[in-house]
Amino acid sequence: KAMILILIKNGLHACILGTLAALFMSVLVFFHHLPDIPRLAIFQTDSAERTSIWSLTTGMLVSSATLLLRRPQQTVFLDNICIDQSSELSKAEGILNV
Repeated sequence: KAMILILIKNGLHACILGTLAALFMSVLVFFHHLPDIPRLAIFQTDSAERTSIWSLTTGMLVSSATLLLRRPQQTVFLDNICIDQSSELSKAEGILNV
């Protein structure tokens, strides 16, 4: 329950910030401000391309940190997922039934 609530409240911000961080790092790699590594040619037809793990790693770290550390702007009721939020009457009935 708690993880779903964290995902609902912080998921969009985590996706946006992780994507922006990965995009920023890929621009830095593109302009050779960060080192890249040679990609291993598994098959003989593969070319020796250059690759980098900066974008993926940074995007994952920023999105994970945002997801877990960002505080929601409004107070969060833990049973927000279990109780129907469509009307005040159904919300009150759900709280009474808990």
